[in-house]
Amino acid sequence: MSYTVIRNEKQHFDIVEKVTQTTIKLSANETSAENICKNLNLGAGFRGFTPHFFADLNFKGIKT
Repeated sequence: MSYTVIRNEKQHFDIVEKVTQTTIKLSANETSAENICKNLNLGAGFRGFTPHFFADLNFKGIKT
């Protein structure tokens, strides 16, 4: 699965699963979002598609 970082409407950053366009709502700073995205692209995370319940969560204050 391939992921990318996008800027959301509140000027924070989220991650999008490219194939399904599922958004993982991090509301993180750019560096944190890039680090998480890199880990997901290197195989951390899910087997297959991102679960919808996970994408609907909001991860404010995430520590990376």
